[in-house]
Order: sequence, then structure tokens, then C-alpha cells
Amino acid sequence: MRNLLEKIRNAWLPHITWFVPMIYLTTALIAVCIAVLAVVFLMEAQDHHAYVMEFPHERYSALRDIELEIMNARLLAKRAAMYANHPDDRSDGVDSQAVLLHRLRANVVSYIDRYRENLRSDPKITQAELSRLLDMAAAMEAALFVYFDHYVMGIMDAARAGDEMNVISLTRQSVATVSEALMNLDSLLDENRRFMANVNGVFHFQVDIAVMKITILAVIFVIHSIVMALFFFFLLKKPAPEPEQPRLNREKQKPW
Repeated sequence: MRNLLEKIRNAWLPHITWFVPMIYLTTALIAVCIAVLAVVFLMEAQDHHAYVMEFPHERYSALRDIELEIMNARLLAKRAAMYANHPDDRSDGVDSQAVLLHRLRANVVSYIDRYRENLRSDPKITQAELSRLLDMAAAMEAALFVYFDHYVMGIMDAARAGDEMNVISLTRQSVATVSEALMNLDSLLDENRRFMANVNGVFHFQVDIAVMKITILAVIFVIHSIVMALFFFFLLKKPAPEPEQPRLNREKQKPW
């Protein structure tokens, strides 16, 4: 066995001048692959975060702004209705609520336009999804403007005229319309959450693949380093001296 190891060492030693650079090159190549995968992973994570914030999250924010304005419109209608039995400040009170309603309506128009433009510019939405979401947004918009222009403005006109019965009637009739608008809004929010979940699911799958690749390369790098260290230790260590054979004709020690 000792002779076999010596033969292997003697066979490899003349080639060590080119073998060592090859080992260094292989080690460097594995390290570069790990670094490249890590950089690609970080860039994909950054791109994913930028996409989510620019598109799905922006649409979610626009829908939430619309929801807030619906709540504000209902509050304005209630405030205007209270002025119906206050003849002294009826006109001024209702007019102030009407100004706020016009401002609120303009805000809703801008939020819906922002939502539509974001949908059209989203690179990951299919044409079928785009058409379906735009139709849902149109249905919500139609119900909202009926509520704003017919019911809330009608309540304000009736309150300004002191017609309490008409105020009550319009308030009751408006419930179905505002409920339809809120239902359409909830559907759009659900669709947005589902879309974000799908996008995040694909990204998490890509992250798992990237982590697995980096882990495999790291394990290969460690095993490669250990094997090469052991190999060089065996190749470069000094051979053990041969054990001294006992002398056959050893002089007898003289007695004291």
C-alpha cells in the first residue's frame, strides 16, 4: 500500500505546475458562479418590489381612495339632510356640503382615471384580464355617479327646499345604488389581491430556485476545497522514513 501511494505521488508531482493553476481556476469559477447568482437574485428581488409598488399596490391605493370618498359622500348626504328642518341656515349649510361634494366627485374621477391608466400600462396583465377589470371599473363608476349626481345632489336640493319627505325618500332609494358601487369596488379589490398573490407566488418560486442553486454551488465549493486540501496534503507531504531493519550480527554488550 505504501509503495502504491508513493507511485501515485511520484506520478502527479511532475504535473503540479499546471495542476495547481487549474485548481485555482476551478475554485474561482465556482465562486464567480455563486456571486453571479446572488447578484441576479438581488436584481430580481429589486425589480419585483419596484413592479409591485408601481402597479398592483398603486391600483390598490387608488381603490382605497375611492372607498374613502364614498364614505365621505354618504357623510355629506347625512349632513345636508340635517339642514332640511333648519330654515335659518339651510341654504348656506347645504351649499357648503355641495361644494365639498363637487370636490369629492372630481377626486373620484381622478382616482378612477389613475386606476385605468395603471391597468393599461401594467406589462404583466393579459388582454382578457384588462378588458374584464376595465368593465368592472366602468360598472363601479356608473353606480357611483348615479349616487353622486342623482341621489346625493337630490338630497341636497330637497334639503335646500326644506322637503324632508323627499330627503327621506331619496336616502332610502340611494341604499341600493351605493351598495352596488361598494360591491363592485370590493370585487376590484379582491381581483387586485388575487393578482398580487399570483405575482408574489411566481416570485417566491423563483426565489426558491435561486436559493437552491446557490446552496448547491456552495456545497460543491466546500467539498471541492476539502478534497483539494487533502489531495495537496497527500501530494506534498514528505514520505515517512523506512523502519530500520534489526541487525543480525549485533555485537554483544560487554558486561560491566
